Amino acid sequence: MQRKKIFLYLLGIIVFGVINYYQVYSFDFAFDDSVYITDNDYISNGFGSLKEILTEPSGNGSEYYKGKIGAYRPVTQFSFLIDKEVFGLNPSFMHLENLFLYVLTGIILFILLISIYNNILICWISSLIFITLPIHQEVVCNIKSRDDILCLFFFLFSFYLFIKYLNTKKIAFIVLSIVLYFFSLLSKENGITLVLIYPLYLFLFKKFELIDIIKKSIYFFIPCIVFILLHNYINQDVSIYWNKISNNALFISDSILTRKFNAFYLVGVSIYKLIIPYPLLWDYSLGYWNFNTQTKFIGIAVVFLLFFGVIYSYKKNHKLLFCLLFFLISSSLTNNIFIEIPSTFAERFSYTPSLAIAFMIPIIFNFTSINYIIITSIFVLLTHTIYNVYSIKAWKNHLSFGEFNEEHLKSFKMSTNYANALLMSNKNMDKIPELINYSTRIYQPTYFTYRIMGGYYHFKKDYYNALNNYKSAQKFQPNEKNLSILINLLETALKNEKYHPSKLNLLIKDGKIDDALSIINEGLNNPKLDKKIIHNLYYSKGFIYEKSKQYKDAIYFYKLSLDEGYLEKNVLWERLSICYNKINEHKQSIKYLTLLLEESPTNFNYLRNITISYFQINDKENTLKFKEKALKINGNDKTLLSINP
Repeated sequence: MQRKKIFLYLLGIIVFGVINYYQVYSFDFAFDDSVYITDNDYISNGFGSLKEILTEPSGNGSEYYKGKIGAYRPVTQFSFLIDKEVFGLNPSFMHLENLFLYVLTGIILFILLISIYNNILICWISSLIFITLPIHQEVVCNIKSRDDILCLFFFLFSFYLFIKYLNTKKIAFIVLSIVLYFFSLLSKENGITLVLIYPLYLFLFKKFELIDIIKKSIYFFIPCIVFILLHNYINQDVSIYWNKISNNALFISDSILTRKFNAFYLVGVSIYKLIIPYPLLWDYSLGYWNFNTQTKFIGIAVVFLLFFGVIYSYKKNHKLLFCLLFFLISSSLTNNIFIEIPSTFAERFSYTPSLAIAFMIPIIFNFTSINYIIITSIFVLLTHTIYNVYSIKAWKNHLSFGEFNEEHLKSFKMSTNYANALLMSNKNMDKIPELINYSTRIYQPTYFTYRIMGGYYHFKKDYYNALNNYKSAQKFQPNEKNLSILINLLETALKNEKYHPSKLNLLIKDGKIDDALSIINEGLNNPKLDKKIIHNLYYSKGFIYEKSKQYKDAIYFYKLSLDEGYLEKNVLWERLSICYNKINEHKQSIKYLTLLLEESPTNFNYLRNITISYFQINDKENTLKFKEKALKINGNDKTLLSINP
């Protein structure tokens, strides 16, 4: 009976996890997925890159970020590599894998809480509230954030086995616990802080003496020290890839004290968003924050509240103190209080610290009635679920997040990323200059802003501005191959701009036929010109002869252009059909009109012209056939009505 009951509780965790996040199956890659997955050579090369995954910084597989990201996460990278080898770069499967690991984390959390509190119902409710916390959306929906999921999953499993060891004294449990903790570290560096949780649990929950605490937890510091040494060795050549000012708005202030008080203000914000998760934006970099005297004083208030919270908990309830210290310890690498990082605030930074809520709920509910527990839990779970189902659609792809949060586009990176998403999708392109202008008002132009504007002007065929922006981007990233290729292509295009059909057509339109022919012949005699340009010149020369009613010469050059195979064939087929019709070679005209109608069977002009051609060669059956089709589209055409074979 007990096993059946536990099974139903586990099933409930699975159901809630799936209901909250089932939509991820239809989501694409987004944001940092490109750095660690889609544009990462280590993943693309498969098992051939296993050595690099184990011995190189995780960002080195990306051409742009090579030597710029001090992350070493081989377990996470290996999981991406396995996905690629087995299923290819399939975002649906990878999203489902994230969801599976997330739900599995909820299950191991439930089992862990039971081993600590021994109250199945309350531990189950606590686990459900944890896996439905909306602030976890970034971790679940962004495939790259599997590093956070794996880091916490391995830690929870390790912590559970540690408690099993304390209860059974079996050496196998402590050995496996240490191994799993090392896996947590190899998934993401945040696991470094969690080494303190083992002795903290012994002190506050088990009331062990200092010497026993040291004896039973010292072994976890060995993998931690090994990882730190390994991490520093592998990242010894990595430089800081972001100017801190562009990512960390705290650096607007030169005062260290002001920065620290505002960092505590952000700690308050992170606690607030755990409870009231609106809005969730993914990016909270430069431009979003308005740090001022008020935020500094709120930060001071947070300092005092945390201080008194620690004092009160130490005197009244050591388990509450454990929860409070867990939150502060697990967030210490990212909250800018002890060390300053190239980021102000992020929702993913709250993932592991939010575990403090799961530890705290059984303590709080222990003092309340069962009716209050049930009513409160239902309200919280429904609120979380409705908000998640509604808002995670923002994570569908690069573009959807910008569209979903357009009214909150306040930060430098958010506006830049939205502009880039519009460029990639070719949607609402005219928004791009406004977004980039906004981002450069917040912060100086960067590689990305120049690159995006280069792409925008390239799309608009404003090649001079495109080239200038690409060259400005190249100053930030002189060795990027793709950018160099774009610059070379544009320089070649502009150098040969006089050969472009649109330029030649203007000369022809203005009656400057001799000037156009002179440029065309010059190009045709230039052996260094690209074949595509030569092909365009053949077409332009054919067009000149057609306008001059020299149809046989026009046909000759149109066919040369057709053989090159660059221009859309239907353009040349149409010109050839017209020219053959002019010299009364109607069978040849029909040949090309037939090809045109295979691609566009309802085009009235093609149907009209083929009817006339069949009439000219006295093919009554086909004349009537195509006349009927043409008249269905335009029954008032006088030429067609006059044809009576």
